[in-house]
Amino acid sequence: MIASYHWLIVTAERGDEEMKVVCRTSALTAGLQSAARVVSPRATLPILQNVKLEATIGEEGMLSITGTDMNTCVKRIVPAQVEKEGATTVQAKLLADLIASFPETDITMELQDASLIIHDDGSEHLLPTVPADEFPIMPEIAEGVTFTIDQATLRKLIRQSVFAAATEETAGVCTGVLIEAEEDSLSLVATDTHRMAIARTKLSEPVERRIEAVIPATVLRDINRLLTETEETVHIAIDAAHIQLETKDMQCITLKMQGQFPNYKRVIPKSFTRRLELNSATFLSALRRVSLHVGEHTRCIVLHIERDKMTITAEDPEAGRGSGREVIPTALDGEPLLIAFNASFLMDFFNVLESDTAIMEMNENYQAVVIRPVESEDEEGEQESTEKKSAKGAELEDGEWLYVVMPMQPPEQYEG
Repeated sequence: MIASYHWLIVTAERGDEEMKVVCRTSALTAGLQSAARVVSPRATLPILQNVKLEATIGEEGMLSITGTDMNTCVKRIVPAQVEKEGATTVQAKLLADLIASFPETDITMELQDASLIIHDDGSEHLLPTVPADEFPIMPEIAEGVTFTIDQATLRKLIRQSVFAAATEETAGVCTGVLIEAEEDSLSLVATDTHRMAIARTKLSEPVERRIEAVIPATVLRDINRLLTETEETVHIAIDAAHIQLETKDMQCITLKMQGQFPNYKRVIPKSFTRRLELNSATFLSALRRVSLHVGEHTRCIVLHIERDKMTITAEDPEAGRGSGREVIPTALDGEPLLIAFNASFLMDFFNVLESDTAIMEMNENYQAVVIRPVESEDEEGEQESTEKKSAKGAELEDGEWLYVVMPMQPPEQYEG
């Protein structure tokens, strides 16, 4: 559950002025699409269907574009040639669609009376505006814990975790992702109670105290789109009610979700009796083919794991999709096992996995399974590293990513 912002629509110090600004189409389109992503065209308050445009000169001209749904607020900074400072608001979707339709060129936006005039050399469009002083003021973090991380690393953590969050609204806090900073470690955790993804990295400096926030997975996916694959820094601040992420050209602040997130450390098995090593690409390809035979409701595939091979099968007579069987080479340490999974749960992990090799650690076919990537290319190092991780169980290391998934009941034809 997400609490509502205690924002009020208040009068700002400066309302609309005779703003005039020139931007490149591509930069303006990117900024508008980012800010408009949190704007709902069906918002009950008409002003919330708008984005706020504010042009300032300063050392360098810039145009800030802000959108909000009163739970999340996104502000993007776009480089601009500012001839006149000013601010106004305009319908988000209308403006974004219009600017996106222009070829790459210089777009001039000029505020005159109650209209925003948009033109280039051969066209002119007038859009109605609403005064900027009717737009909500962006909240500020109060006495929060702050830390920094490079954007590429944060994007990786998001990709490695967000897919495991629940999608049903009734799942409450499990529709969000836990962001936890403690000492010099940052963890992102997501679960739908049937599977869980945990991604962890090392911070450049320790935080002053442990802090956590659960934010909606949908918001985190939007944040992922706002970040870049660079080592440029993103500043993160968390207080009692909000989490804020800020880069040189973006600011996003959102409410923390309410509710108790599951204790993820208790879910991770502490020991295993079986260890399976497999080629990630080979396994994913076989999964994709076999999963074509399962219905949308069951999604059940069966893995028959032996010493040096795995047989993957699927059959759903009620769905009328035939049956499939794939055999791939693997290496099992432990007794053979027949175990069933939701095919989508496995593919979600392996679709994100970049490592050539993965390790599946198991006990019985009704107990949680842990899947990890093997990062090192040194086989001897791989074996030693993985054995240490298995022995440590729930104690994650910085830079580690693991996936915990519950098996399904095997179909009747496989039992016995």
